[in-house]
Amino acid sequence: MPGPLPSPIHQRESDTRRRLKARTAVTSDGVVRGPDLIEASGQAEWHDATLRWWNAWRLSAQAQTFLPTDWERLLLIAPLRDVIARNPQRPSTSAIAELRLNEERLGATHADRIRLRMHVDSGSNVDSRRPAMSAAARARATWVDAEPRTSASAAPSAAQDAPF
Repeated sequence: MPGPLPSPIHQRESDTRRRLKARTAVTSDGVVRGPDLIEASGQAEWHDATLRWWNAWRLSAQAQTFLPTDWERLLLIAPLRDVIARNPQRPSTSAIAELRLNEERLGATHADRIRLRMHVDSGSNVDSRRPAMSAAARARATWVDAEPRTSASAAPSAAQDAPF
């Protein structure tokens, strides 16, 4: 016995419009938002990786939607990120799990943003590898660009191209 008939076209179209309307669109603009970690925490000693992590959140497109409670959540998990950065050989699995869970709720990964119905447009005039930062933030953050692949390393050798 066949299943139920499909919904009428006008109902499917309105469902699609409703779902698309419910999305939050943000643009990656390179603007630093939120408080400085050192000032907000009152703690001067943070691992460099923790400062880079904090500044990445401040520069993220989803930071445009953050309320003070979201920044408080990040401030609460910053010590976890610091513990993980200071013990890279033996990180605490519970600290990693808690950090992952909290970052997930703020939209850290592409999959998280899909679940949150958030769409990030990259700004056409913004270089995502070198965001606009204040001089103080640049002094604390270290940005490392990946080395570009050369044509020699990207192309297989002639011996690898042999069919047999």
